[in-house]
Amino acid sequence: MDIVIFAILLATSEAYVFSSIWFTKRINHTASTSHHEKLIPEVPHRWSKVAKPNPICQTDQCKKAAEALIENMNRTADPCENFYEFACGGWEKTHPMPPTEASWSQFDVAADKNLYEIKDILESDVDLNEPSPVTDIKMVYETCIKRDSSDTKEHLKPLLDLMSTMGGGWPMVSGNTWNDENFVWYETAADVIFQIFSSSIFGVFVSNDPKNTKAYVITVDQPSFVLPREMLVKSSTYKRQLEAYKTFIAETAWVLAKAAGRSDVTRSSILHEAEEMIEFEKKLANMASPREMRRNVLRTYNPMTLRDLQEWSDMAAPNQIDWLKYVRRITANLTLSFNWTERVIVRETDFIFRCIQLIQETSPRTIANYIHWGVVKHFVKDLTNKIHQLAFEFERVLSGAIDDKPRWKECISVANSALEMALGYSYVQKHFDNSAKLAALEMSDNIKSVFSEELGKLGWMDAATKELARQKVAAMARHIGYPAWFSNSSALVHYYEGLEVSDNHFNNVLYSSRFKFFRNFKRLRTTSDRDEWITSPAEVNAFFNPPKNSIIFPAAILQPPFFKKERLEALNYGAIGVIIGHEISHAFDDVGRQYDAEGNLAEWWTESTKETYLNKSQCFVNQYGNYRVPKLDGMLNAEAKLNGVNTLGENIADNGGLHSALVAYRKHVAKNGAEPGLPGLESFTAEQLFFLSFANNWCETITKESLLQSVLSDPHSPHSYRVLGTIQNSEDFPKIFNCPRKKVEACVMW
Repeated sequence: MDIVIFAILLATSEAYVFSSIWFTKRINHTASTSHHEKLIPEVPHRWSKVAKPNPICQTDQCKKAAEALIENMNRTADPCENFYEFACGGWEKTHPMPPTEASWSQFDVAADKNLYEIKDILESDVDLNEPSPVTDIKMVYETCIKRDSSDTKEHLKPLLDLMSTMGGGWPMVSGNTWNDENFVWYETAADVIFQIFSSSIFGVFVSNDPKNTKAYVITVDQPSFVLPREMLVKSSTYKRQLEAYKTFIAETAWVLAKAAGRSDVTRSSILHEAEEMIEFEKKLANMASPREMRRNVLRTYNPMTLRDLQEWSDMAAPNQIDWLKYVRRITANLTLSFNWTERVIVRETDFIFRCIQLIQETSPRTIANYIHWGVVKHFVKDLTNKIHQLAFEFERVLSGAIDDKPRWKECISVANSALEMALGYSYVQKHFDNSAKLAALEMSDNIKSVFSEELGKLGWMDAATKELARQKVAAMARHIGYPAWFSNSSALVHYYEGLEVSDNHFNNVLYSSRFKFFRNFKRLRTTSDRDEWITSPAEVNAFFNPPKNSIIFPAAILQPPFFKKERLEALNYGAIGVIIGHEISHAFDDVGRQYDAEGNLAEWWTESTKETYLNKSQCFVNQYGNYRVPKLDGMLNAEAKLNGVNTLGENIADNGGLHSALVAYRKHVAKNGAEPGLPGLESFTAEQLFFLSFANNWCETITKESLLQSVLSDPHSPHSYRVLGTIQNSEDFPKIFNCPRKKVEACVMW
């Protein structure tokens, strides 16, 4: 799953996450009588290690679990040759991908179930006894559903009015009325950060100081881009995507220009300015550091004063920015004071230097176009039907989805973005069994204990580093289910104090964005809370947060297929157990290992152990970097492969998580006794079922367009490779499935 790292924009921490999936058709996974009838005893297979018949679990939960495993399998495949195909070869047939989706996985199925539960919550009547934020999120959702998005000038006026307050408006749609004499680029960029908490030229936000995570500090970083950076850098390879991007910009600007009544603006002038703007963005992307470089967190730790930053910028090109005025303008509505001695962290000093030079060389009109396009992007799904359709047509080129999502699913996303903790609060109150939290806490204890024990057995790690590593595991905080403060509804009210909600959809999106800005910048001059939750309990995901040395498992992931109390522990340890082990392992992946037990960026490894670690890491880089992705060859006109560097942290965590969970399960069996088998899977041992459950986590169907996005930008390997790579490295798998040992290099870290 995900590691939260200090490498991205506009948040105290960044999570690479599986996005919540919205789609049109609800899938019912409730077991039917006809399905139960399929659970007939099977003939033992050649890899079976069952010496005598096992007792078979006949409870409803065991039958449901067995049905789910069986329907996903392709038993004609050889598990020793392709375990993903063996475990997930039936997935695409039994779980057809909805036309609104670009990928369809176990996580999406669980998210689908959550969506309908959330829909019921948001469409329920207001309860006078519920906390006010719960009432507010229902209003945000209802207002989104009922909004009038017809293609009229009135529905675009709020956006045009907002942009007119920032640097005189969007030049592309303002025609000859826009005047660069009144435009100061960094003042407009500062206004955008305050208004919608979004980056344009630079990302500026408040985050934990990596070397003193109890403190908060202003952080300056390179921006994010609409397209993956590689598409902008290698534009000749991605002509189709760049052309779709240009069309999206130009057609959106044309709609807004007509709404503004600008007769002097033509399609050709808009297209010309869109091309200039994209060229500017390409230059920014070429200056930006690639993800591979940003995995070295120490490289991005560059503390300095605003005066130091000003001198650095003036060396590049004098008088292009006043950093003190910039920060003061961003925070003008806060009760904070700043002077030139203010300490900031600059993550990409070279980018700042080169960007300042680029600004000096670029026309103010192009810069203004680029900044305002960022504002338009923020609202494209919240305006008129025409602009919404333009956004979808662009997204379809990138994702491969056939149909757009229905409004109610997008409105859940809007409501969740505005008040995610209020949504999580309601979800926990109505749908979460607290006993699942207790069971997950016990399992995480067991796996943490195993991970610490396994550290002690490592021959390549010296004693000094080993002791500090075990201290880090012991100090690791666990956030499971929901925040402790959910027991006090007044805390939820306090959390959203200051947020304005009304029956105006545009304003709800604007004010919730502004509220996020206030929450983020108000942290400055305060002490960090290690128990802070970084996500909603209603999210189907899991995280490790390096600056807090904490693992987070929201309530929504503690459900099938990942977890269920009444089923075999072999399945639970193989699914959620591996995910728990994965998140624990993130504390020692190539990024997480750079933080100590307190979450501070520190050099706590001895040089000899660090060198050995880096050598062992290279094995994973080579292994995954050599995996071919032939589905993408036609799109790239080349032999496509995974990026072994970008995916290194997740690959290390996948492998460590599987091993730790298996060892923990064996300890559970030693303590509690052997488990029964499953109906229809009688010839499978408990440990074989463990591996089947693990692989089922990653069953997925994906379009080639979405796969390309994953390979270019996602720190996770595509799902099938998460199974195949981990199985290749497992010393236990070939023994458990009676596989011949192949002469393939295995990469083992933990």
